[in-house]
Amino acid sequence: MRASREREAHLAFGRASELYAVRDQPNSTKVTRCLLNQAHCLSRLGETQRATAVYSQAMQLSPHDPTVSFSLANTLFSSKQYDSALDLYRVAVSIQPDHDRAWFNLGHTLKALDDLEGAAFCFRRAFTLNATFYKARFMLAHVLSLQGNDKAAVREYEQTLRISPKYSKAHYNLGNCHWKQGDSERAIRCYRKVLKLDPTYDKAWVALGHVAQRTNRPTLATQAFREALTLRPDLIGCRIELARLLEQAGDYQNALLHYRVYLRDAPDSAQFEEVKDALMRLRRHRPTSVRRAKLQHV
Repeated sequence: MRASREREAHLAFGRASELYAVRDQPNSTKVTRCLLNQAHCLSRLGETQRATAVYSQAMQLSPHDPTVSFSLANTLFSSKQYDSALDLYRVAVSIQPDHDRAWFNLGHTLKALDDLEGAAFCFRRAFTLNATFYKARFMLAHVLSLQGNDKAAVREYEQTLRISPKYSKAHYNLGNCHWKQGDSERAIRCYRKVLKLDPTYDKAWVALGHVAQRTNRPTLATQAFREALTLRPDLIGCRIELARLLEQAGDYQNALLHYRVYLRDAPDSAQFEEVKDALMRLRRHRPTSVRRAKLQHV
């Protein structure tokens, strides 16, 4: 695959060189397209610095081509050069005001620079230009939530889901907003929708577990934390919560095993001593036959 991409980049570079070498004035549009193709290939190969140089060359040749400034901005954004990317996205939308993707990416850049108000404006602009651009609406909702305006965020997430009903991330974030507003029932329904669409969405299992635990639904919380740990055994926060739930339910054998795994995997945790005390407490309840249980069974 890499060899194929390197060949593409080499051919694109060769074509651009041929166009530059002709005696007559080269067609700047053709040269620009060749340079863009070369830069794109380099970017796909991870050659960000070389891609940036070629994009810059194309921009010098065609400064009023929004595709060039947009592509160069994308490369700079990917290497976290947000200030430079910001200027180029602004160039792109000034040349082509209806460039919905440029507005969308400009919003992401402003968000990365902590300008949430500016980001919200750009995301609104993007889906105003393209009513089916559900990810722009989703990002507006996300920014509104970051600003603490969860009521407005809920409306935008719901609008997102009207356009794209199977967008799991929107269901998940909507659930988080409902939970922040104290509506546990709606939050749980949202997390369940996520998991119906994608049973491997570990964050939704974790969130479902925490909401169920805090609303006194230990059976649901236990199931959710078990599922989360099946997908992500490194989720030590789920590990200790599951151990506590099992201990409360009187399942001392499995609680003990999870506490022990927690101590093994999180020796520097602030809760280390608390878990050690829990182990000492559980030894009084543990039957003799369980004392030889091994960690690999967890």
